[in-house]
Amino acid sequence: MVNKELTQEQTIKSLRYSILDGIFYALMIGMGDSFLSPFAIFLNASNLEVALLASLPMFLGSIFQLFSNDFLTLCGSRQKTVCMGVFLQGWIFLPISLVFFLESHKVAWFIFCVALYRISGMIIGPVWNSWIGDIVPSNTRGKYFASRSRIMEFSTFLSLLMAGYILKLFGNEQGSIYKGFLTLFLIAFFCRMMSCLFLAKKYEPEYQTKEHHRLRFSEFLKKEEYKECRSFVFYLAFMNMAVYLGSPFFTPYMLNEIKLDYFSFTIINATAVVAKIFSMPAWGMASDQFGSRRLLTLAGLLMPMSPILWFFSQQFWYLIFVQIYSGFVWAGFELCSFNVMFEITKSDKRVECISYYNVINGLALFLGSVFGAFFINTSETSLMYLYIFLISGSVRYMISFLYIPKLNSLKTQTNQVPYSKILLRVVTNMPTMGLIHHLITFKKKHTPSLLEEKRAS
Repeated sequence: MVNKELTQEQTIKSLRYSILDGIFYALMIGMGDSFLSPFAIFLNASNLEVALLASLPMFLGSIFQLFSNDFLTLCGSRQKTVCMGVFLQGWIFLPISLVFFLESHKVAWFIFCVALYRISGMIIGPVWNSWIGDIVPSNTRGKYFASRSRIMEFSTFLSLLMAGYILKLFGNEQGSIYKGFLTLFLIAFFCRMMSCLFLAKKYEPEYQTKEHHRLRFSEFLKKEEYKECRSFVFYLAFMNMAVYLGSPFFTPYMLNEIKLDYFSFTIINATAVVAKIFSMPAWGMASDQFGSRRLLTLAGLLMPMSPILWFFSQQFWYLIFVQIYSGFVWAGFELCSFNVMFEITKSDKRVECISYYNVINGLALFLGSVFGAFFINTSETSLMYLYIFLISGSVRYMISFLYIPKLNSLKTQTNQVPYSKILLRVVTNMPTMGLIHHLITFKKKHTPSLLEEKRAS
């Protein structure tokens, strides 16, 4: 329901409904979305088809986001727009689950269905961002999104474990494995419908859909007032292109190359989720304390190491360690990227800016994944997957070293605490690591924050 201005009670209710929506969205991710690539491999998809599955639907979805504002104008409110997209996205799980019965071109039709799934979800992305951005108070944005993300990551973790166990229960026969995937996709469908229900219960601050000067793509690329946003967008796009050089191939590497069973595959993926759960609140507190930009540059220096670590061992417990590290650094990178995007976009232009970001980012993902597939298909070595992981990490470092100085110069930082001290604070603010840190250093009294130390000096 649309209101000129939300009361405190309406804001609190909307924030709670947003968390419930997030929980069921996360359950859908864990039960359905996370197993789209494994299902493609079950359908005997090639490396190129796996790459296309990971990137082409995202690219098409980002193009359709250019019409988010038109979709919003047509629906009349952000709530109706989001609910319609979510409803359609949930229903697409039904045809996705039935491509197994096709006699030919199963993978092609599967990619087509996933493209519809991505489009229906992504076209509402900028609208949802605009809606939630007007609900969450700016002074608690970091804390709220960190808490919401933590709850969602925990829900994803539980659903991943359940999904892996369900696949394990159905056994290794082809027909039995399909029944397992069918069960997962039906549960994902139900969860998305529940997500739609809670979105419908949220309140909406008044948002004028009247005719106004629409930000054109050429203006976004040329006008000085969008320089800050433009620089950030290209940093994320190039970084994600580097990520997608290797990202689509972790699943075939684990399932085809080192022959993990579905449950072990799930445990390794779930480990990263657990690491996010424990580290997200610490990143959120640090974001509110030191600024999202400062934290983003730190995460941008740590994150490129993630794929490189895969090069050194195939042992199960070593990969668990790698995923712990990856979950920790990606928690900071994703949270701070999200917060910075809100900081540098105005409310009335946020839908267009986020849409243009997603188009540029979608193209970057597509190019990265296709290049990665080309490298793997032309490589004659058995280490082809590991080499593309190494290349992905190296390119990420290059992009970080090129763009982080620009990111730091976008706006004067209110706090220039060294990265090493910020990282220590993030680590010691994590529930388990904080306890270990205080035991080792025998700290019993209150320790002033870095900001307090800075003020005192």
